Formats: sequence, C-alpha cells, structure tokens
Amino acid sequence: MDMVLVTQYFDTMKEIGAASKSSAVFIPHGPGAVRDVVSQIRDGLLQGSLSHQ
Repeated sequence: MDMVLVTQYFDTMKEIGAASKSSAVFIPHGPGAVRDVVSQIRDGLLQGSLSHQ
C-alpha cells in the first residue's frame, strides 16, 4: 500500500510541474514529508471505512 501511495504522490508532483498553467502548490517534500503524507492518507482511509460501519 505504501508503495502505491508514494508512486501516486510522485506522479501528482510530476503532473503539477508539467502543467503550463499551474500556480504554486505547497506540498512538503522530502523523505520524512512523504512518510507523513502516506500516514495522513492511510488515516483518512481508515477513518472513512470506520464511518461506513
């Protein structure tokens, strides 16, 4: 799961950088920051699945 989220994160960063009309996007970037983003996404998914039960 972590590898999928990290891959999607880097794909998103690439697409934002390649867009001609993109403006500033502030996303923490670095080894610790990627781990934090993955943790936040995982926590959101878990909370969402618990709310459906």
